[in-house]
Amino acid sequence: MKLPVPLAEQLRPPSNGSVVDRLPVRVLPAAPAPSTELPAQSWRLIALVFLPFTAGYYLSYLFRTINALISGRLTSDLALGAADLGLLTSVYFLTLAALQVPIGIWLDRYGPRRVQSVLMLVAAAGAALFGAADGLLTLIFARLLIGFGVAAALMAGLKAIVLSFPKERVAFINGCMVMLGALGACLSIRRILLAKEGRVRFCPWA
Repeated sequence: MKLPVPLAEQLRPPSNGSVVDRLPVRVLPAAPAPSTELPAQSWRLIALVFLPFTAGYYLSYLFRTINALISGRLTSDLALGAADLGLLTSVYFLTLAALQVPIGIWLDRYGPRRVQSVLMLVAAAGAALFGAADGLLTLIFARLLIGFGVAAALMAGLKAIVLSFPKERVAFINGCMVMLGALGACLSIRRILLAKEGRVRFCPWA
């Protein structure tokens, strides 16, 4: 009489000599190790997008704080008082604030590269005029041109980064731009701007 096969024997996996064990096994290739080198496209974006817009933001910070460095020279050369210096400084911020809404419209319509290129030319003209000015009204107009020219420095850079870089790198690149641009407020240029030539040294920044 044949005894029934226990349930444990029925569920036991096949032995090494079974047909299943002799079937070929497909081995998948190992995933390649992630590369730590930046592709050529990334370096191209850094050189053509990140650095130019960061330089523009750097100059905007530099022009923002430059009056404090040259106030002594302005007072001695043009006999400006405290009220005149305050007006001269505030023109920059008033112009920059008034242009934020138009700047947003221009950036959406024409793109950051065109807007920033044109406005930086205006800022360069204002810087050159400021260095050659011989009166308060000329200084105010030059300062207005500078404020107009750098009004899009921050927003144009941020928009260019969003449009050009991968979305997973946008936050990091934005932080780098703000950090490097803010160095313009920390740069000590007293020896350059308060040299013998006075405001004439303002012209090279154009």
